[in-house]
Amino acid sequence: MSPLQNALPQQVPFNQPTSASSTAPPPRPQYLIIGLFALRLTQHLIMYLNPYAGSDTALRWLDAVLRSYDTRYALAKLKDRRSIEDYVRVYPGIVRSMIRQPKYRSVFMGMNPNQNVEGRELSDEELQAMIDFADAAGEWGSVVSLPSKYAQRMEQLANARSMAE
Repeated sequence: MSPLQNALPQQVPFNQPTSASSTAPPPRPQYLIIGLFALRLTQHLIMYLNPYAGSDTALRWLDAVLRSYDTRYALAKLKDRRSIEDYVRVYPGIVRSMIRQPKYRSVFMGMNPNQNVEGRELSDEELQAMIDFADAAGEWGSVVSLPSKYAQRMEQLANARSMAE
């Protein structure tokens, strides 16, 4: 080979994955951190929607999950394989059904704690409510603006959330 050919990248053969490796399930996580604040907001939002197919079941599931945790916790670490699988299987369907409801948008906007905050200082409790709402909205596929004036404090509050194990 010439010096120029040696300098060029050489073609590396591409190995196709075997059928056994392409059908193997992804590895199971050892734990999953969930937002209890998001589950609480989901529960609250569903209660304000008109009843729909599956809403009672969703509320019972949310109640069963939330009953296991003290309200002072914003996050929970699921370690049990069955709990992880149940959460991954059920919660996304609850959210999909919820956001398809006709009143979802108006109820969602009515729950937004960012309303009526202009021209005054905000407490940590108000900022935490905004953070929780924005994070839950992100899980639901929406984006909520937050006051940039409080960005550093909001980041501190978000990082200080308590987690149940």
